[in-house]
Amino acid sequence: MILESTDKKVQKKTVLLAEDDPVCRKIITKILGEAGFQVHIAVTGVEVVSLFSQVKPDLILMDVRMPELDGLTAVRMIREIEKPSSRNVPVIAVTAYALKGDREICLEAGMDDYLTKPFDIGDLLAITRQWL
Repeated sequence: MILESTDKKVQKKTVLLAEDDPVCRKIITKILGEAGFQVHIAVTGVEVVSLFSQVKPDLILMDVRMPELDGLTAVRMIREIEKPSSRNVPVIAVTAYALKGDREICLEAGMDDYLTKPFDIGDLLAITRQWL
């Protein structure tokens, strides 16, 4: 059972999910949807950069390895788009890369936090709420 959201903080909050794996996409979308988030999906790095300006998300969950453009390059491009407005949307890496140094690589690229796959439902919801 997915945790019910009684947290008014997440209601109407928009999450842009950048994930190319259909199973991961379905699981994350279900968890966040049932918790009260509005979820928009990007399947490629190019798509997440394009949707960023259209959707104006409150938070981005970014896979690192995606087709067309990896998550590290995509977050760098998003940070460049944000510069004129001084907006800084939180970007959380959601990745299977769990070796020593992978977290630091994600943070240096411009991501704000890091969650490794596989993850616990509670951990996904906690890190998402923490950044909103």
